[in-house]
Amino acid sequence: MLAAFMHPGLFWGGLGAASVPVIIHLLNRRRFKVLEWAAMRFIRESIRKNRRRLRLEELLLLLLRCLAVFLLAVAVGRFVGCKSPGGTRAQTTHVFLLDDSASMGQKIADTTAFTKAASDLAEMLKEISSSDKVAVVLTSRPERAKGVEQIGRLTDAETLVQPVKSLTVSDTAGQLHLALRTVSEFFGEEETKRTKKRLYVLSDFRNVDYASGGNLEAIRKQFKTLRDGEVAVTLMSYGTPPGLNLTAEAIEVLDKLAIATVSVRVQLRVRNNGPEPVTDVAVRFSARTGADEEPELPAKKIPTIDPGASELVQVSCVFPDEGGAALVAELPGDSLAGDNAAHLALAVRSARKVLIVDGEPDVANPEQAESFYLTYALDPTADCGYGNEVDVVSADDLTEVSFESYDAVILANVSDLLSGQVEALDKYVRAGGGLAIFTGDRVDRDFYNDRLYQAGAGLCPVRIGLAAGDAKRRQSYVRLLRGSIQNEPVTRSFLIQQEAFTQLVRFYAYTLVEQTADVAAGDFGPARVLARFDNADTTPRHSPAIVARTYGEGVVVMVLSSADKEWTDWPKDFTFVTFVNDMLEYISRPTAQKGTDLVGKEIVHSVGGRLAAARVSLQPPAAAAEGPAELEERQDGASRVFVYKDTRSAGIYQLKLELPTRQDEAEPSRQLQTVMFARNVDPMEGRLEVAGEAELRGYLAVEFHYKNQLKAAKAGQEDTVTRQTEYWKAALALMLVVLAVEVFLGQRFGHYR
Repeated sequence: MLAAFMHPGLFWGGLGAASVPVIIHLLNRRRFKVLEWAAMRFIRESIRKNRRRLRLEELLLLLLRCLAVFLLAVAVGRFVGCKSPGGTRAQTTHVFLLDDSASMGQKIADTTAFTKAASDLAEMLKEISSSDKVAVVLTSRPERAKGVEQIGRLTDAETLVQPVKSLTVSDTAGQLHLALRTVSEFFGEEETKRTKKRLYVLSDFRNVDYASGGNLEAIRKQFKTLRDGEVAVTLMSYGTPPGLNLTAEAIEVLDKLAIATVSVRVQLRVRNNGPEPVTDVAVRFSARTGADEEPELPAKKIPTIDPGASELVQVSCVFPDEGGAALVAELPGDSLAGDNAAHLALAVRSARKVLIVDGEPDVANPEQAESFYLTYALDPTADCGYGNEVDVVSADDLTEVSFESYDAVILANVSDLLSGQVEALDKYVRAGGGLAIFTGDRVDRDFYNDRLYQAGAGLCPVRIGLAAGDAKRRQSYVRLLRGSIQNEPVTRSFLIQQEAFTQLVRFYAYTLVEQTADVAAGDFGPARVLARFDNADTTPRHSPAIVARTYGEGVVVMVLSSADKEWTDWPKDFTFVTFVNDMLEYISRPTAQKGTDLVGKEIVHSVGGRLAAARVSLQPPAAAAEGPAELEERQDGASRVFVYKDTRSAGIYQLKLELPTRQDEAEPSRQLQTVMFARNVDPMEGRLEVAGEAELRGYLAVEFHYKNQLKAAKAGQEDTVTRQTEYWKAALALMLVVLAVEVFLGQRFGHYR
């Protein structure tokens, strides 16, 4: 059997020091010059009689002194037992699973749960035997194990301890199920049957991570695998009851598009995850555009938020120029700093692009064209000054147009479309585009019912019937039925002026429906009637006037009358302008906040056309410390696609594109464009209620050892879960006993006064 020490170098150094008493003894025996005198003969005779006794006494004292030094070497070297010469002593593999999710940033006195856990882990690593293996796995990076190596010397242990001490809490949500899979794979590589396997999970063990059930089955499966592999599991809890904690749950643009010089409405939802009501919550908003002067935003205040409740706060912002922009909302400091900010990335556009397909164009007399009043309502100054850029084409010229270039498409009294155009329009709306349809005298009823309605599965929300009314003589008319107007974004403005609108606006002709929109259901559900006519003499009675329907990711709104003054006098009423703009906002393809997501979600951006030649770089939130990030690139046809996966930090990521502006020069100047992306902490990280030992046993259904580290620290208990059996205290006590015996015998033998 061979002795095992945690610090073998110190032991062997101390063992060498055990020879010091022997050396001193030998030096004291050096010979002196002999002088004969008369009385010496009597002393020699006495010494000769006691020599054997004196040698035994000196030898005994020498052995005691050497033993004391040896025991001191054993204590300093941290003796932990013995192993056989062949190294067949049972080796232990320790794996520490450290939860570094955002919730571990919860304050505990003057520190945080994560800082306490990392500090405890660093101390426990120092106690591991030199013959054992150790690994540290982080829940934020479950695919990677830190320090998977055998510790052989003190310096090797320090190489793992120091990185652990330098760890900081991440902004990510915990991925315990994936981290446990990495742990299982690591233990699976330990094929030696004599190897002991121990797993220590250091976490706050929040109830929401298990009660929500999202990954509970996967967690249970991994714990069962560990149990079947004879892994001893210890759960070390750092969770503490939640205190004051407000969470920025969600931030969003209420408008589908962010248009330069046009007010953009932003809404923040704040949740009180603490146990007490909170009053006078100050919310600070700030904007970033990359320009020298950033838009100034007013601070907002929420009067009160009850425990477990959420409140909304809105702010409006005007961005002066198009391009990448960002908006940040910040809450006051509390027990968890990680969920106190929300970041929103915006793509500010110069204008909303609208395509109007005019089914009745009139070049000679533009005011008679079907698109005239629509164009005037959207862009009255014809310079995009109202945030809309309008292109008008006839149905005959539609083959040369790509719907994907527009945020919304309006069909105004279009009789029919070519088969390829129908397919392209269908694909466009399914993918999120917006479509508005105005009927009129040129509408081909068979085309709309067969090619667009398709028994409820096509673009048209309803199956249309014949036109009703007399648009030429205008001797009769209908109005919108008072009380039928729904409180929807498209028709909300009617409710404000309902009485005036229903009294003044007349519809001399309109399109009936063969099947009421309430029951016409296709693949994406039934159409919704937003307003009805007050017709009582035709069938159906109170025919739908405005209907809407989701279609894939897009929206279709249909107005069963014309967009010009041929069938109605509505276009000359101010409510027409409001309605058309509200309708466009409702149906437009959303692009304002595509770059906003949770941390961990990769960033993907495609550049094509002129930008395909750009030099691209990405600046993460911690720009000063990290510098530009490494992007993955792939080719997708004529476009370049850039991917960044390491979005583990909350904040604003800036994708910068530099491209040549003068191709005729040897050194072309560079024009900088910036695209913003935002990543936010998962709001569920703010739910800090702790699952206790009994709850964890119910969730996990496996055997484990549980230790509340915070209570143990208050009680002054030591963390001994990873320590080997050590004998240094016993060796030190025995050394003191040996020294006491040596002093006693020395005095008894007359060596000491």
